[in-house]
Amino acid sequence: MTKGADGAEFVTESGRVSVPAHPVEPVDTTGAGDTFLGYFAAGLDQGMEVGAAMELASAAAALKVTRPGTADAIPSRDEVEAFRA
Repeated sequence: MTKGADGAEFVTESGRVSVPAHPVEPVDTTGAGDTFLGYFAAGLDQGMEVGAAMELASAAAALKVTRPGTADAIPSRDEVEAFRA
């Protein structure tokens, strides 16, 4: 579950994983959830643990909202990794 500026949570019967949102100045939040979900799914597909995939997704969504636009504003993986560093 994405919660905007309050981060995100992944809840199962066996527990809960939460990640904070990265503090940014939003320009356009359109597509933030899609960006999060895409990066989260990609992270899981690459073998990441849930928490690591969520952190990656959170960074991607944070970077996305600093840009106007939708699909054309989704950051590349290299941009996300630079943002995380």
